[in-house]
Amino acid sequence: MLYLGIDPSINGNAYCLMDPTNKTITTHKFSAPKNKRKDILDRLYLCYNDLTTFIAMNKYIHATRIVCVIEQPEKQTSERGTIAHETNKYVKLCAAFGATVASTQQRKFHTVLLATPSQWKGQVPKSITKKRMIKRYGTWVPFGSLERKTHDEIDAIGLADWAYVKNEPLSHRENTNPGNVSQGKDSI
Repeated sequence: MLYLGIDPSINGNAYCLMDPTNKTITTHKFSAPKNKRKDILDRLYLCYNDLTTFIAMNKYIHATRIVCVIEQPEKQTSERGTIAHETNKYVKLCAAFGATVASTQQRKFHTVLLATPSQWKGQVPKSITKKRMIKRYGTWVPFGSLERKTHDEIDAIGLADWAYVKNEPLSHRENTNPGNVSQGKDSI
């Protein structure tokens, strides 16, 4: 089984395709052109096209079952979250999320899961999430390239990891995962 993690945003998406059997992770970050005159629908259309291209480019993605997990927006109670809500950015993010969910319906995934940040990572800062993903999956990508991934790509990996932990039998995770995922936490 493969796990596709998607971190949607207004300006683009980040994807992670995790293959626990072959111990590989493929990530991609798409940024829509930052043109203030671009309508939100144009940006969403570009993000949708990029997602379908990412799926099509992975040759073995069509031959197996895929669990897709998409980060669902949640209103933050912080000052930053309040500003985003007041400036309509939260509503646009929800629209990006909805477009991403809709695009997944074009491809018949085995399962589509929705996860809020508090569900899949809790209140952990991005820097800690990155350290956790490097510890768990650093050997799955060549030559330390996880350190060079953006926070959005790391979030996509974290989403795929969340689905992997949620769906794989415990004994299988212990044999294929280099980190301490079987207990749902690690020492970082």
